[in-house]
Amino acid sequence: MSSFDCKVRLHANQEIEFKLHYPVSSKSKNKYGFNVYFFIPKQLNITSRTFSLNKFFSKLKTYIRYEISGLSIENLLNRTCIVSPYSRILKLFEDTPDLNFLDIDYIDYELKTFFNIANARIIEKSKDIKKAMRKGRLNSFPLSDLSHQIFSEFVQIREKMQLLKDLFYQQPVDSVLRKAFDWVDEGLSMTFERSLWIINKAANIKGNEELDAKSQELLAQELTYRESQGYANFIKQKDTLACEGYLFRQQSIKKWAEGIMYMKLKRTKNAERIGELLFGFAAIAAMAVSLSLMFVGEHIRTLQPDVVESVVDGVSSDGGENLSPSSSMSPTQAISIYWVLLALFVYMLKDRIKEALRRLFSKIIPKIVSDREQYLFDRKTKKRCGRVKDWVHFSSQRKLPENVAKLRMYKKNRLDRLLVREDILSFHHEIKIDGSSLVPGHSRMSALTEINRIDLESFFAGMDKAFEKVYYLDSDGLKKIKTQRVYHITAIVELVDNRDTDQKNKLVRYRITANKSGLLRVSEVASL
Repeated sequence: MSSFDCKVRLHANQEIEFKLHYPVSSKSKNKYGFNVYFFIPKQLNITSRTFSLNKFFSKLKTYIRYEISGLSIENLLNRTCIVSPYSRILKLFEDTPDLNFLDIDYIDYELKTFFNIANARIIEKSKDIKKAMRKGRLNSFPLSDLSHQIFSEFVQIREKMQLLKDLFYQQPVDSVLRKAFDWVDEGLSMTFERSLWIINKAANIKGNEELDAKSQELLAQELTYRESQGYANFIKQKDTLACEGYLFRQQSIKKWAEGIMYMKLKRTKNAERIGELLFGFAAIAAMAVSLSLMFVGEHIRTLQPDVVESVVDGVSSDGGENLSPSSSMSPTQAISIYWVLLALFVYMLKDRIKEALRRLFSKIIPKIVSDREQYLFDRKTKKRCGRVKDWVHFSSQRKLPENVAKLRMYKKNRLDRLLVREDILSFHHEIKIDGSSLVPGHSRMSALTEINRIDLESFFAGMDKAFEKVYYLDSDGLKKIKTQRVYHITAIVELVDNRDTDQKNKLVRYRITANKSGLLRVSEVASL
């Protein structure tokens, strides 16, 4: 079985992203748990009073998408590969003599899949080059071999795209399909161009003149090609608006194509329904008590006059005359006064009972159902194929699981533990995937990827100014340094694999460094 894992990184300067990889099988049980414990410095004042459950979910964005198996460019362009979108499109054209009856939705889906796979493979190689540049390893990196591999693969992609274009521009192919094809063609051209930028920069750093010239030649060819095809977005000179339009277009095409890979999450109302049911029971219970007392009061009020009189005499002998508005009041009037007072008391008691029960049930409901529950739907088959549950609550050190508490205080002595003062926010996430419903409709799918982004903007409000001046002493006297005033937020991630495996829960501790301006970095500290 492939592994269930999580990658943590910053997204923009306010969000932290947890990217989860879920292996999916049509036979095995696909159930996973993902828990995050945020240890927040006390001075940031993130507590249950200042940071509500609803506020947390408003700051949480969740996306779930298919992960396509590692189809190489060679297999992608192979006419005999049955899972290749290129092969499937050709076969559909061959099997449809009358082009008026082409399955538009099917071809649209396969075109987008073609773009997603080709785009991912080109970007993967480009990322390897960027990583080598960032870490200063270009001297030992096979830049020339990898670059020429990218060149060769894109030439092959362009040849196959030209064959497809001849099919799509036949009459009477629907104009919608032609437009979809043009978007795929334009998007791949932009991806290749961006890869050429990276290759050219790396070639200049490494001093590879041959590669520098080749990348510039191909860049000029791509520009000429897009102009010849009537694609409006390209950069020919230093023009801010043109650059903005280029990036917007490239991102729009990418999101359009990736749309088929995302699953639909639909929130259920189970928690609200159970809450309404229990709160209704609280109202019924309070009303039952009040009616019982009112019945007793009414029964007393309707007693026979001689009994009423004896009751009043008894009350008066115990000091009840102080409560009577007049000594001349008849027994029935006196009892009526007491009945009114009883009614007021019962009304007050009813409200207190109802509120007490509502508070009790509010604590019980999260133990019965999750704070948020969502059903997972496959956009392709329209079937429900899973369920996602979330819980959020503030915790304390003594209520933490033993292994989480141990990892938080890893390599800290007794004094360190006394000095640590934190509020603990716990987020628990559980997903069940029905592989028997999902896998048959996706022969290319290898797993699901879930992205959870949490906006931590609320954490910054309690922070001091972002920069501070500090000084150090050297031979010339005191020197001033402007440095960032930072805060450390600890996040412990726990992965729970509930498949039929003996794998133990994996825990990793991260340090999130932030200041008033936003998130600065996230780094792994320790693991269990």
